[in-house]
Amino acid sequence: MISIRQARRIATIAFLAGASSLLSACGISAPPSAHQALARAIDLLDSARSFYVRYQTSGKPPQNAIDAIGGQGALVRPDNFSGSFEISDDGLPLAVPVVVWHGRTYIELPLSRHFTQASPTRYGFPSPLQILDPRSGLPAVFIHTRHLGYLGQTRMGGIVTWKLDGTVPDLAVAQVLGTIRVRRDIPVTFYVDPNTKHLLEVQLVGPFLTHKHLSTVSIIFSDYNSPFRIERPS
Repeated sequence: MISIRQARRIATIAFLAGASSLLSACGISAPPSAHQALARAIDLLDSARSFYVRYQTSGKPPQNAIDAIGGQGALVRPDNFSGSFEISDDGLPLAVPVVVWHGRTYIELPLSRHFTQASPTRYGFPSPLQILDPRSGLPAVFIHTRHLGYLGQTRMGGIVTWKLDGTVPDLAVAQVLGTIRVRRDIPVTFYVDPNTKHLLEVQLVGPFLTHKHLSTVSIIFSDYNSPFRIERPS
């Protein structure tokens, strides 16, 4: 007689074996190496003419401060962006439309019906072009990930991805995002499409909002090389 516990164990093993067989049947195999997979993904991100990006931060922002907690938009190289940033102003979330046109940043402030040319850092968030700059932004930080390893395959939004992890220097991240330094390496996880080799998502874990609590920054990429049209705001 097989106990309920033994039956559950057998069912779990069968499920994992089936899932593994299914992934193999779909032609998904491990990358030649984690370093090659990440290098190719970063190269495709850096060379893309355009893509859509989403920025999300978990956790509760502090009071009496202005912090960027999210954002999304279309980025068209070399120097155009159209979307919005979500900021927390004294704990109150606000969506702020942002357009970067030929390197000039225009912001539609709350309660305003028109765009004003302004520096985004004044309102608690860095320029999206600077964050994703191939030479000085996060891609330049990611390419030097330490202790990089391949963790296997996982499903992200219906796509089976390669999952990679490692650590990046906190100073490099703080300089790009304008976040708190923790004086230790920050864990980072990458999700790469095995078919297109595109980077789909990056997750960073650290005290990005307060010294006392960890939060996760997720950066999601999609619609590589799509024909986005960005115009100067009127």
